[in-house]
Amino acid sequence: KEIYLPETICEIGEKAFYGIEKVFYNGKASGNPWSAYNVVCEYFIEDDFAYSDSTKSCIVGYLGADSVVVIPNTVTAIGESAFEKCSRLISIEIPNTVSTIREKAFYDCENLKSIKLSSKISSIGYGAFLGCVELSNIELPETIKTIGGEGFCGCKSLRKIQLPSKISKLDYATFNSCTKLEIIELPQTIK
Repeated sequence: KEIYLPETICEIGEKAFYGIEKVFYNGKASGNPWSAYNVVCEYFIEDDFAYSDSTKSCIVGYLGADSVVVIPNTVTAIGESAFEKCSRLISIEIPNTVSTIREKAFYDCENLKSIKLSSKISSIGYGAFLGCVELSNIELPETIKTIGGEGFCGCKSLRKIQLPSKISKLDYATFNSCTKLEIIELPQTIK
């Protein structure tokens, strides 16, 4: 319920400590993580990541300053809004332990250009990559069955996408406002 942050942290994302009752910090970080919601919730923080609990299976926030991020292999899910508005993020590698990317996980990561997805991902949540305007290429593994509405909406640099053969439905506005998208390869399973 209490977190003590080192003074060396220079930027903290919005809602990074959602639900934490007390955050102790004497530094000068930019950002607005202090809008505390009085939700009973605890996070486990290790290195640059906030996890839902000590199993470190679900990332719920990123506290680091690196532009290239490799997700630890203990992780099985990228939580809702975990990297939301992380403007310094340019590249991310998601290990094969991850099966789910939840709602708005990378929402408005405006400088995100490169993603290496897990070959085990089965679902991408609503708005997971919404507003990632620099994302130009992403390879979707064959394991993906669902992509939530607005999943890649506003990815203005995305040029080509090949949908996995196991996907059967594209939700509302999945590729809306992808203004440079020239090629979409649809499988026969789409209804």
